[in-house]
Amino acid sequence: MPSVLNRWRKKIGEAVKVAKSWDKTQEVTKLTALLARVEDAYQRTNAERWAINPAVHYNVWANFQAKEFQPVVQAFADMLATMRCESCNSYVEFQPKHSEAETIRCNCGDLFINLKRKGAA
Repeated sequence: MPSVLNRWRKKIGEAVKVAKSWDKTQEVTKLTALLARVEDAYQRTNAERWAINPAVHYNVWANFQAKEFQPVVQAFADMLATMRCESCNSYVEFQPKHSEAETIRCNCGDLFINLKRKGAA
């Protein structure tokens, strides 16, 4: 999971730079807001790892109260929400799948993020 979260953060950061290279002001604004949501959720998932590792590896989970684990659940739910299309509710995918990603998109196409910089071959 950490590699997925790190890749997601990296690609959204790249997408902001790509949108700037194409002078797409509205896209930059939209992607910057998405990156802020991703970073916020990411920080909260890291902050809550104290609860995950002991709970999973040492059966301390049996001693957790729901209110103690709820922030962990919410942080991961918020992070996953940044990876879903609001229109079709599908998770995004990087395309092409088996080489360097050029786009991020959902099933319906409403969420489409360009990762190819202006002037790139």
